[in-house]
Amino acid sequence: MAKLASKEGVPQRTLVIEASSRNTWENIHNSLPHLAGMDAVFIASDSLHVHRARQYLCRQSPELCSKTYAATSYRPFQFFWLKWAGAWGNLISLCKDRKLG
Repeated sequence: MAKLASKEGVPQRTLVIEASSRNTWENIHNSLPHLAGMDAVFIASDSLHVHRARQYLCRQSPELCSKTYAATSYRPFQFFWLKWAGAWGNLISLCKDRKLG
């Protein structure tokens, strides 16, 4: 995603690459120190995952929630079957999140 952001003109100095996490929750948690004091935060990922990541950020840092945006594009029917599978995966993750509280 960082390569794509650079290609689209995002300055390299503004990109944060967090590579030690094992899942999205950890990725958000480990990225928060880099986000302190930011005017805006953009999460770059596929159209399904980016919304879950934003939800996690809002739960972990409510003060950043209103400054956080999904940096993705939605193209109807592109990779339809993959997105369908991803939607089910997100539903399962949502159910697990609700169960864990």
